[in-house]
Amino acid sequence: MIEMVDLAAASFGMGSEEPGLSPVRDVSLRAFRMSRNLVTYAEWKEVEEWALAHGYSWVSGQIRMGSHEDRMEFPPAHMPEEPVARMTWHDCLLWCNAFSEMTGETPCYYLDEEHTRVYRRGIVDIREEWVKKDGAGWRLPTEAEWEYACRAGASTRFYWGDAMDVDYCWIDANSEGRTHPVGQKKPNAFGLYDMTGNLWEWCWDWFAAPDQLPAMANNPWGPSEGRERLLRGGGFNWNAWHARAAYRTCNPPNMICIHYGLRVARNQ
Repeated sequence: MIEMVDLAAASFGMGSEEPGLSPVRDVSLRAFRMSRNLVTYAEWKEVEEWALAHGYSWVSGQIRMGSHEDRMEFPPAHMPEEPVARMTWHDCLLWCNAFSEMTGETPCYYLDEEHTRVYRRGIVDIREEWVKKDGAGWRLPTEAEWEYACRAGASTRFYWGDAMDVDYCWIDANSEGRTHPVGQKKPNAFGLYDMTGNLWEWCWDWFAAPDQLPAMANNPWGPSEGRERLLRGGGFNWNAWHARAAYRTCNPPNMICIHYGLRVARNQ
């Protein structure tokens, strides 16, 4: 259903020396898997139907295919292959758990440290110790995993170089104010599509300024608490500055936005 790409264990320089994105941190990651594309509406809907029949409920009632600016009088028609949008961070965790259970895997997110109560509904700020990190279930990538997957070995502003090239992404310069079906632009060196543009992607981590994070880290999961969760990758109505591999933004985990989607990860 979801095509995954295996990424080997590696170390890389996370961040950039550009203003607001520095300093560069030395990060090491274990091997993991990242979805080749953003989750599409068709993929979300299949899991959603199973989930609603098995005790799950969503935080947002606005989850839908694609996205567009609300000021557009006649938004263009969307397709099931467009990335799904308007889900909260909580909805992403719930969907990942439902996908895991639907496919016979052990879920990642729980309501206790003993990992006995599966997270299936409600607005709950899941603590790191409640996550089954060694399992095979579907989950959101950590911020470090996301940036490593985005860069695909590059240390430039974008994963293709230092100058914007819209052959690789949907941003404000070429998107016509809307999302587009996944996998239409050039992939990065890992074979991942839309790591820049189309929709912002929720990550696991609480937000903290780069200079408040450790200079060296091994498989980091971010701060233990916070007020806002990380989003990465830029979106269809954002400019080239926000499309940088190191650019970070954040919002409360219960935020619903036409610009927000998800990409999933798994352990190898």
